[in-house]
Amino acid sequence: MASRFKYQDDGIITGLDNVRVLEIRPFNQMGTPMQLIRPFGSKTGFEQAVHDLQDALYRDTRLSGPDAAAS
Repeated sequence: MASRFKYQDDGIITGLDNVRVLEIRPFNQMGTPMQLIRPFGSKTGFEQAVHDLQDALYRDTRLSGPDAAAS
């Protein structure tokens, strides 16, 4: 089973908000890191968008996870 932290396990990056993730497939096939960051306005905007996405995903997981029925 593939780890959801594949790139972290391989020692390539430490988190999804690290812009180096944009140098790895499939992102590097979509454009350069600058081209991919530009829609977010800045590196900080990109990092904030990733944090917001992670927060939303983890919040949904906590709300619908196996322990949700017990609360």
